[in-house]
Amino acid sequence: MPARPLLRAILAAASLGLAALPAQALIVVDITGAPGSGITTWTFSGASEVAARNNFFDDDDGEIDGGWIVGPGFYLDQEESLSFLSSTATATIGADVFAIAAVGAANQDPQNDFGLALEDMDPGAQGVAFRVGDIVRLDGSAVAPVDITRFAPGVTDAAFYKRQTALPANPTQLAARFRVDVPLPGALPLLATGAALLGLGGLGRGARRRARPGLSGA
Repeated sequence: MPARPLLRAILAAASLGLAALPAQALIVVDITGAPGSGITTWTFSGASEVAARNNFFDDDDGEIDGGWIVGPGFYLDQEESLSFLSSTATATIGADVFAIAAVGAANQDPQNDFGLALEDMDPGAQGVAFRVGDIVRLDGSAVAPVDITRFAPGVTDAAFYKRQTALPANPTQLAARFRVDVPLPGALPLLATGAALLGLGGLGRGARRRARPGLSGA
């Protein structure tokens, strides 16, 4: 084959290989909320390929046993499962789709795992398995009963996921990024004050219009 057609064939094969990969090779979890409200909104997006070892997500049994290694300080409360108040969030593993029922952490672990729980169709199973080579995709949003101030603000990247029973030296590779958006102190009062001033300005302009001659209809 001549050199030019051969080069085109190689480039075409490479482009097909890239197209087979997920467009975003990273799971993203956006956490937003107003301080003091007691609730947060969780928005899930993106996908990541499982590597290094098989693992599984917890089923919704009232606790979170493992998760992404986010490091100490990411979540300030004790181990618990935060069952969503409302949710459209899903996890797709291969061809199977599961509802995400809760999130939570295990703070007794110095590596501070933060994970999620899925609504498992088989109550007798240990959890929902994912295997090396699977693509895990998260979508949708949910509301959790936890204040935004319980999380470290900013971006936390986690390359590894592990269970409490898994060997810490060989966790699963499953890339995720947590983005916690905490409003700056004083931002909400400033917004409220600005809205009030705009309202007063509108009232003042209305009063001036009513006071102008020739506008009363006389």
